[in-house]
Amino acid sequence: MGSHHLGANPVRSILDYSDRFPALSPELCEFYHPDQLHCVGNIHPAAAGFDNQSSYGFLETLNDRNLEFNFNRLNLSSPNHHPQPLLASTPPIPSFLNSPVPTPVNRNNIRCQDACCNPHGARRDNRVLSSRNFGNVLDVPNPISSRLLDQSRQQPKRAKFPASLKELRGKICMVAKDQEGCQFLQTKCEGGKPEDIEMIFNEIKDHIFELMTDASMNYLAQKLFKVCNERQMTHIVVSVISDDNNLTNICLNSHGYGTRAMQKLIELLKSAEDRSLMVSALRRITLTLTKNTNGHHVIQHCLKSFNVDEVQPILNVVADNCLDIATDKSGCCVLQLCVLHADEASKERLMTEIIENALDLSEHPYGFIPEVTAHILKKLAGNFVNLAMNKYASNVVEKCVKDAPDELSTPIIREIINSPNFLGLIQHPFGNYVAQSALHIAKVWSQVVKIDQTLIPL
Repeated sequence: MGSHHLGANPVRSILDYSDRFPALSPELCEFYHPDQLHCVGNIHPAAAGFDNQSSYGFLETLNDRNLEFNFNRLNLSSPNHHPQPLLASTPPIPSFLNSPVPTPVNRNNIRCQDACCNPHGARRDNRVLSSRNFGNVLDVPNPISSRLLDQSRQQPKRAKFPASLKELRGKICMVAKDQEGCQFLQTKCEGGKPEDIEMIFNEIKDHIFELMTDASMNYLAQKLFKVCNERQMTHIVVSVISDDNNLTNICLNSHGYGTRAMQKLIELLKSAEDRSLMVSALRRITLTLTKNTNGHHVIQHCLKSFNVDEVQPILNVVADNCLDIATDKSGCCVLQLCVLHADEASKERLMTEIIENALDLSEHPYGFIPEVTAHILKKLAGNFVNLAMNKYASNVVEKCVKDAPDELSTPIIREIINSPNFLGLIQHPFGNYVAQSALHIAKVWSQVVKIDQTLIPL
């Protein structure tokens, strides 16, 4: 016998004599990933047990052993089917690999009815070789693993973090970067123990920027702001506003984490000194924040949370850049809130800037005109017909016609109806709405005039 005699391998015997059991080959190939197979002829060597890279014939591999184990569990081995193992000197490429596959028969010339040679019948009867159910066949209950699984479920879950923060001294900042650790520290903040709060504060006070802009740690920052005392809050404010770049990045955080944390910090500031520090820092970046989709929420939160005299520096910046802010998608929202919350002096200054630029604002898609006043109408007089045919300004003119008092809307209606371009206005896609509103109001007036004239003799 050769020096490379192989041990008994019933699975290899089946596969080596696949001309007797060809129906097995397609089914067995289903158990292998295509990238792991080298195709030789019409049968995969991984399914046939042939190693085309070896000069010694059929070498046993880990896949062979796994197949043998699976065949034994499926009861596919049969003495009638499995001859003695081949020698290592067997030719490396049998001739049957390139020849047509005959109908499988056993030694008595009787068609084999076993599951190994009749996979379709087995699939119908026992659902053994179906690739869809193959995993279920192999998932035979294992009493040992089931008992270990039950024991592991019964055992209490081991806590990842200790009950006391003292054991984490010097590591709290690292723990906060872990999602579960961050939740653990939030729980400690909610507990409200002064010693726990002080320990957390002392270790993360120099990492406020990273804390407020992180997806998980910003929630810890918000929890910490709620339980900090006045001294700790002052330290946090000073740390946040010490660098304008960091402050801007917190407020403009693209994911909104820093924006929400900053709003919570502004909301919880109780000391007049802390509020003054915050406003003085935000004043320097007000224009940038008001024109940003995230940053404008910070300015609005200041206007809502602080007193008018405390936010006066911010109102002054808005008034100085009124046109730039009023024509911005986010800035127009800030300007509306400024007009609403400003005192008389600040509101008058803002309205002066708005009136001065009323014509430009009325034609802009985001232009903001807070209310219809005689000063605004005076600024727009002589341009109502042209404005009525503008996509955005037509809304302003229609609002003036409908909402203005009679003494202010009458000149507008007369200018529109008496215009030489009135026919073109009626046919315009935007101007026709203004013309309809003007005619409707004029009709109502005529009816009122007729009623008054009827009642005069009486």
